[in-house]
Amino acid sequence: MNLDDKTLKELQNYKEPAREGETITDPENHERAGTGAEEPSDIPIEDTPSQRDGGVSPAMQQLKSIIDERATYFRVNQIEVWATLSTENGVIHMNTSSNKFSIFLGGLAVENQLNPSDTVLKGVTNWIVFEVLNNPNNRIQQLHYRKGLDSEGNLWILRSVNPVDYIKVTKTSVESQIPTCPIKIVLNDTAEDLPLPLQELSHGDLNIVNEYINLQPQYIPLFHSLLVSFYLLQGEFPIVLPQGQQRTGKSTMIKIMYELADPNSNQLRAMFQDKWSMYTAASNTHLFGLDNISNIPNWFADSICQISTGGTFENRTHFSMTETTAIQLCNPIIIGAITQITNATDVISRSVLLPTNPIDPSNIRTNSEFWDSFKSDKRTIFTGLLKAIGYTLKNQSRTPTDNISRISDFHIVGRTLSGYGLSWKVDFDTAMAGSIEETNEQIVDEHPIAKLLIMHLDGRGVSELEYTATEWGDQLETIHPNLNETELRVLFNQVKNHEVRYLGRAFTRLAPALDEIGYSLIRRRVKGKSYWKFKRINESHATHTTHATPRAEESTSVGSMSIKSSKNSPDPYDNGLERGDHTGRPWEDKKDNKNA
Repeated sequence: MNLDDKTLKELQNYKEPAREGETITDPENHERAGTGAEEPSDIPIEDTPSQRDGGVSPAMQQLKSIIDERATYFRVNQIEVWATLSTENGVIHMNTSSNKFSIFLGGLAVENQLNPSDTVLKGVTNWIVFEVLNNPNNRIQQLHYRKGLDSEGNLWILRSVNPVDYIKVTKTSVESQIPTCPIKIVLNDTAEDLPLPLQELSHGDLNIVNEYINLQPQYIPLFHSLLVSFYLLQGEFPIVLPQGQQRTGKSTMIKIMYELADPNSNQLRAMFQDKWSMYTAASNTHLFGLDNISNIPNWFADSICQISTGGTFENRTHFSMTETTAIQLCNPIIIGAITQITNATDVISRSVLLPTNPIDPSNIRTNSEFWDSFKSDKRTIFTGLLKAIGYTLKNQSRTPTDNISRISDFHIVGRTLSGYGLSWKVDFDTAMAGSIEETNEQIVDEHPIAKLLIMHLDGRGVSELEYTATEWGDQLETIHPNLNETELRVLFNQVKNHEVRYLGRAFTRLAPALDEIGYSLIRRRVKGKSYWKFKRINESHATHTTHATPRAEESTSVGSMSIKSSKNSPDPYDNGLERGDHTGRPWEDKKDNKNA
């Protein structure tokens, strides 16, 4: 084969690529150097495919060896890899796909006098992920936010990140300022430090927090139990609903929950525009709080139920048409609002209502005075909370589980604390029953169909009525003058003839709430037709007894009994200092606030 002139010329000018560690010298400059010209400087090796050894550039190899000396790696699922890094502040964990890890990797390179390109940084990250995912010995490890339980049932809390230190709560002790932790716990960039526990555990007192929250005494057991549950529960959390008019302390109460369970600069979020943003925010924190919520989108109720009980949100990955991104999460949710945010049964049955009441002007303090006072008491309160957590760890396995509400794990925590030395006016079961009853009464009060059912039953002077859905629609339309304009609009949308089928759906949603306040609404089929029977049930079957145990019915103050018995107990979680004078002090004289 004859070569053309162009090919021959290229072969004559061909230079063999430099090998690693060699430099390329220009022959023409070399000849000039012999005649007195300056010797040229070495030309650095470029990171090109032709210069790579086995497909991996020297720059990538060097940077990989540097990061491997500072980090170990673990999987959290089938595709996501995290790095455990040694820093000046202690051991921390980072997602290898995060911007934070890229910045750390780039800074580590500069520290070692390297200046890698973005391609090299991405290549090293991909290399790490590939090695970890293809190593059968790297099993999936659980990732925790702020707190977590180890294999022995001990609670670990990430208290501070500068420097990193942990709190360990066991059934018999509380240890603090521990530099390492056997489980993987992370915080987001907006997280802040928890208080340092007091050296003398006996000086801690959770009752002092009662001074700073505007709740009537019958709701204090719920508040204390929620704080403990934020730390101990896994897989299912209650939905916390602080409710009340303006200037009643809802936002302040939410902030106090954060201060004692998950300090964070992003505490009081507004409503999110879409599910993707909401799930992303929840996955990067422990407590997930929203405040001043009034109007909610259709998807909101389902989403908060999924977040509180644990679930996965999956959506299309940005800038991709063929891949999806899944977010797994489980968070306690706090939603502050003036009135009930939704009448969805799933939300209500998982909720704990914390109603606030108007504050007497004589008890109002300035913002700076209030928070300065709380700051001075915070370590004492937090230490008391750790004691209550330890007591629950030790005793919850012996707590009876009969007649508990749907949020069963939370109910067990609260029942366990009823045997602890806290200054409660009522036990947990009584407090929980009151919350459930008031929540369901709110649903009925705000739902025109429920009000019409009760009015119709009372107007007939009977204990039960039964009609088909169509007949119920006709009956309810006859008493619509008792409704306002908004209620009429809802009613007509549900009972007009061509949409009468929607009335059955409304009944289905209302049935649990009505049952809790003493009414039965059930469906049955007779000769191929569906009938709805509305019936007033016996008072003894209503919420306040079905959710109470015999122990709750026999004693109106388990807390006071527990304080007496704990004085002779060697339990390390004994309350020690008695601070019963703090319980509900600012509101003791306003017992009629609820009825005002």
